[in-house]
Amino acid sequence: MRPRSLFFPLILIGVGVALFLVNFGYIEGTTWSILATYWPVVLIIGGLDGLYRRDGWIGPLVLLGFGVVLLLGNLGYFSQNAWQLLLRLWPVFLVGIGLDLAFGRGHSTWSVLGKVLVGLLLVAGVFWLAVASPFGTAYHPVTLNQSLDNATSSSLQFSMAAGEFDLKAGSNPNTLISGNVSLPQSDQYTPHYTAPMNGQSSFSLEGSGVVFGSTNRNQMLWNLAVTPKVPLDVQASMGAGEMNLNLSGTQTNTLKANLGVGQIVIGLPSGESVSGNINNAVGEIVLKIPSCAAVNISVNRGLSDLQFPQGYVEQNGDLVYPAPAGCSGNVIDLHVSLAIGSLQIIKLP
Repeated sequence: MRPRSLFFPLILIGVGVALFLVNFGYIEGTTWSILATYWPVVLIIGGLDGLYRRDGWIGPLVLLGFGVVLLLGNLGYFSQNAWQLLLRLWPVFLVGIGLDLAFGRGHSTWSVLGKVLVGLLLVAGVFWLAVASPFGTAYHPVTLNQSLDNATSSSLQFSMAAGEFDLKAGSNPNTLISGNVSLPQSDQYTPHYTAPMNGQSSFSLEGSGVVFGSTNRNQMLWNLAVTPKVPLDVQASMGAGEMNLNLSGTQTNTLKANLGVGQIVIGLPSGESVSGNINNAVGEIVLKIPSCAAVNISVNRGLSDLQFPQGYVEQNGDLVYPAPAGCSGNVIDLHVSLAIGSLQIIKLP
């Protein structure tokens, strides 16, 4: 009889140890940042459990090696993070499973030694690919520069499959939007611009396709700047990655941000009333809110922790912060939804 699986007991032990270290300050960071860094430990435990249960030799060894490589990637020992390495190297794991199914019946000493050797060779190959990164992805840069066109307000919409999206205030008030978009050769982007009607223009940018395992994280970057001159309605959506919306210095009045998996960091403008919806399924949401504004944040969170500064009050699931005396009466009214992860509110000076 094969030994009983220790996968879930080891997971519970690992989570307990991690929480103990967090509570005593040996591990710093939010719940999401810790999870995003150390999730490959699950693969390591799965590989060890497979070896313990004698499910094979090649597959568990490859799974164990994968977990170690991905963890080292997240800890900064490789040029790529865990997701980039996984999206590039996952076929090696299929090779390991196939070899186990094909040659897993032999139980002689030489058969076991041969399978261990094959498994170790595959793991060594994974390490080499992670260090050398011999395969690249061809990218083509695209430069955007759209004039404000005498608009008095504008609606902006962005949609990106995966990567990193940075948006901030531009230095030229007469340019509606400018910046750089780097895309794989297989990816396409579709910009749409509508000239002002009754003073309002609109611009949308949509990227199709998913970036698999870029050798340079910065190549998956949309880096855009918008006008600080007119009121804006900003909508951004992404499947997975990092969304950084530094809207300080803009006149953003309406905001919608949607992310499947990853991190959303939003800096709201001072001196402006802002309303909107921010949704993230799994990950982290960081809201940087000016102190001189009345705040009402409706929070819908599942398995998520919540951190907010002194002065904020939690009332029936909402976060409320009255505007200090002498402020201009600006209101921040947001609906925030986060299923799993961490929500952090930061009060700006």
